[in-house]
Amino acid sequence: MGMYVQEKQQLLCLFQEQTEGLLQSIEQENYDQVEEYFELRAQIINRINQLDAAFPQELVQSRGTLQALLVEISLNDQKLQDVLKQQHKNVSEQLKKLHMARQTNRSYAQSAYSTEGYFVDETIRPGWKT
Repeated sequence: MGMYVQEKQQLLCLFQEQTEGLLQSIEQENYDQVEEYFELRAQIINRINQLDAAFPQELVQSRGTLQALLVEISLNDQKLQDVLKQQHKNVSEQLKKLHMARQTNRSYAQSAYSTEGYFVDETIRPGWKT
């Protein structure tokens, strides 16, 4: 069980580091690195799943040993979820504003090229009462 716990703990710590890096990249709006962090996290998750499948008995026995680290990871993942939801909300609002501005521009652009209309002759002619 010792080697299993050690390797899993290393993977979980690496996962935690990737999550923290991901949070920093999102907060700094460094979106090129965000995709890399998500890919690395997926690879780590796959490796943890392979490890757990290879040692099912150790998985059950090690839960207490790794509990504190798992709680910390869970808290960081919740923070990541909150940040991503906020970013999604911000992007949605920006897209709505952009859409409204585009509609406004189209409305004004179409009215400038309108060919239909009425001409009112307001010339005052002698003898006409106004």
